[in-house]
Formats: sequence, structure tokens, C-alpha cells
Amino acid sequence: MATRETSSTASPAGHSKNPTVSELQQRQNDYLTLRRNVALGMLVVAPALIALPPRKLDLFTFGLGFTWVFCLNEVMKPSGTDIFHALAGRPQKAADATAAEEENKLGGWKGTPVFEQFRQKEEEGKGIGEMITESVWEVWQQRDKRNLTPEQEEEEDLPLAERFKKYEAEKKKKEQMKRDAIGSVTERK
Repeated sequence: MATRETSSTASPAGHSKNPTVSELQQRQNDYLTLRRNVALGMLVVAPALIALPPRKLDLFTFGLGFTWVFCLNEVMKPSGTDIFHALAGRPQKAADATAAEEENKLGGWKGTPVFEQFRQKEEEGKGIGEMITESVWEVWQQRDKRNLTPEQEEEEDLPLAERFKKYEAEKKKKEQMKRDAIGSVTERK
């Protein structure tokens, strides 16, 4: 017959169902210590495994290299530095200050102007499909990068069929002007 101590549903020895705050803190400290020790060990083991024969550059080597960088970052965390910022030549605190400075220059969230623009279009009665289509069309046309006259902008806003008709009319007009110019030259001879 199974007793409470031998039952598979019994809690492990020494652990109550509801751990106290001090027990939880002790477990967390043990976990962080284990994590740091494993990272320190991998800082030695990963390069050693890379150096063992066969020495070849493959996915395993890149995985060990990534593991080494990750473990180095883990070891550097308690000092308040991030390996990626240290490799870039600027400390973490300087990077945070730079990010805060850029945010202050922009006045908060970078998407605010876009959000306001979409809110205006929504108030005009346009649906989300129309707004997306207009945004894609503006990007496709690269209107921000080109310097267009107001006439050119108006022409671009015309539907494609109307622009094609206008283009054909201008083409016919130019051909007629060429014929007239050729005709006047032949008449002079």
C-alpha cells in the first residue's frame, strides 16, 4: 500500500507546497550562480572545442562562437555592460543616453505623425483598405524623394486611363508638329 511518502504525487523531500519568500530568493540566487558558472565554463570550453580537430568552419563552429559571445555577455551583465555595446566602442549608459536624447528630439514615439495622418483620413471617411493603398502608392511613386511641380503632381493623381489618353494626345500633337516642320522645310526647297 502506498503511503504519503512513497506516493508519486507527494512533494519532493524538503520542499513545501508554498515556498516562503526567503526560499524563493535562495532558489533565484542559486539559479543565477549556476547560470554564471556555466557561462564561465563555456567561455573556456567553446574555444577549446573549436580548436580541436577537425578544424573546419561549419555550422557547429558558428554555433560555438555564438555560444561564446552569449556567455561572455552573460558574464558581463552584472557589471552593467552589454557585450554588443562594448564591441561597438560605447558603454551601455552612453547608448541609453543617446537613445533618450534622440527620443526627446523626435518628441516621443516615432509613429505619432503617421498615426495622426491615418486618424485624419479615417475622419474623412476613408477605409483602411484605401489608406493602405494610398500609402503603398506614395512609396511606389517615391513622392518624398522627387521634386515635382504642382502640375506634375496633379497629373500623377489622375487615373491611369486618363493619363494614358493625355499621353497619347501629346504624342499625336508632337508627331503633327514634326510633320508640319518637315513640310515647311520641304516647301522652302
